[in-house]
Amino acid sequence: MQQQLYDILRFITVFQFIFFALFLLFHNRGNRKANILLAVFLISKALCYSNSLFIRFKTQVAAWNPHLFFWGESFEFLLGPALLFYTLILAYREYRLRLVHLLHLIPFAVHLVFYSTLYHIYSAEIKRELLNRYLLTYSQYILNSIAIYSHFIIYTAIALLALYGYRKELKNQFSSLTKIKLTWLSFLLFGFFSLWGLGFINFIFGLNGLPQFLPTPLFVLLVFLFANFIVFKGLKQPEIFSGIELPERKKNTNLPKDLSRQYLEKIKSYMEKEKPYLEPTISLNNLAQRIAISPRYISHIINNSLDQNFLNFINSYRIKESQQLFTDPQHKNKTVLERCAGV
Repeated sequence: MQQQLYDILRFITVFQFIFFALFLLFHNRGNRKANILLAVFLISKALCYSNSLFIRFKTQVAAWNPHLFFWGESFEFLLGPALLFYTLILAYREYRLRLVHLLHLIPFAVHLVFYSTLYHIYSAEIKRELLNRYLLTYSQYILNSIAIYSHFIIYTAIALLALYGYRKELKNQFSSLTKIKLTWLSFLLFGFFSLWGLGFINFIFGLNGLPQFLPTPLFVLLVFLFANFIVFKGLKQPEIFSGIELPERKKNTNLPKDLSRQYLEKIKSYMEKEKPYLEPTISLNNLAQRIAISPRYISHIINNSLDQNFLNFINSYRIKESQQLFTDPQHKNKTVLERCAGV
């Protein structure tokens, strides 16, 4: 009865991954390329997860269609590149995939060819015979497993580093990080990285004859809950599929010193008179439009003349405003919220 429950959870998880992938493919808003990459990742993950289900019901599946086996093994090598480029394209709208990026598909192609020589090229009858014995030798099994785990973990680690750089860049463009849906990317990357890390630890423990670090029933439940969360989050907040533009501040400014000083005075004057920093969602582009100065110039001036990023620049005004509110006798008997709201 317990095993049947775990099988049901696996089937539901596969269905959720495929359902969410189809949602992304037909979702008209947000970053289209990023959505396609995440859909590729989810479909690949569904195929990988299905592979274990086919093995679980080997007799029934082999009698029905033996051609379904072992495709998921190769699609393991699409997970890492898909997740990495999804992160880069979602974070930076102007990020472009190039032909050279096809090199990341080499491990997938090599593994697919390898399994084709072992299994895929044969007829249904021969495949049924092959399923009655081990397809890989023990050493091949170990190398195959290590390659799969290390491939995904390395790619996810690179994606996490890219996300870290994305967070740093946001401080130069936005005054409020809460508006940017970084929690989605963070949860997605850390979630899959953790699950694969736990799976790899279980694999190492098994090689050494030790009990599993994380029992299989608990692991199945974690994957099921994780799949539920990402589907729920994605359907509830489809705006998380939008990214930001590639930072302009990396371009050369060639801004004369005199003009830089004039712009700095204009920026400070606007900040003091109009107090845009009181708006929780004020961004670099918003400010640039209001004072008719390129966001690239504003970022350059703040970084070089004030030695601050945009977030710190905005917060410095907010801190001064808070100090004035708390020292103003007119606001003495008001709560913190009333003071900040100007009531």
